[in-house]
Amino acid sequence: MAAIKKPRGKQIRSLSSATDITDLESFSGVRPLEKKFKSKTLPGKAPGVRRMRESEYSELMKSKQTLRYLYGIKEGQFKRIYDAAARSKGSTGDNLLQSLELRLDNVVYRSGFAATRAQSRQMVSHGHVLVNGQRLNIPSYRCRIGDVIQLREGTRKKAIVQFAIEIAKQKEEMTWLTVDVDACKVTVSEQPALDRLHELFKVNHVVELYSK
Repeated sequence: MAAIKKPRGKQIRSLSSATDITDLESFSGVRPLEKKFKSKTLPGKAPGVRRMRESEYSELMKSKQTLRYLYGIKEGQFKRIYDAAARSKGSTGDNLLQSLELRLDNVVYRSGFAATRAQSRQMVSHGHVLVNGQRLNIPSYRCRIGDVIQLREGTRKKAIVQFAIEIAKQKEEMTWLTVDVDACKVTVSEQPALDRLHELFKVNHVVELYSK
């Protein structure tokens, strides 16, 4: 599945009304936000121009696009993930967030072994990641509780991995993952914690949009 290659931070920043995130959690990467965005004006917003009130549909669409851009997923794949979440038991919003968080590329990123989700996706695609001892090159693979994900031995000492580990020290620890930094290994110990994600994203807007 092709990945979104446009600058992720700028995409999400243009949808600022759809999310409250403003720190390192909002944009995977290594540079401070003030260095990424020199202009205080949001993309597509001319300075001094009064903004028109957005339609309800526009707000719903922005909430969906924010999630899509953050996880780097194209529309067709995102819709399939949503449809599977809607068919599953329980809250559709919770199911959707869990599916996104449990993607193999996201788990590698959350573990701190890649500085960005794009980097983690590439690592998986190029065969640098083992799942339960077997090489797996499918970024969209849904991890399960008990899965052990580890970087291949030849990958662990690479400069980009060590740099990512240093960057990860600035970020919030994921309590649902048990990380062994020295071995570049992570175990999915429980279901992803969703409270923080619900604070950051208006996932109910996504459900409402696709329910129309």
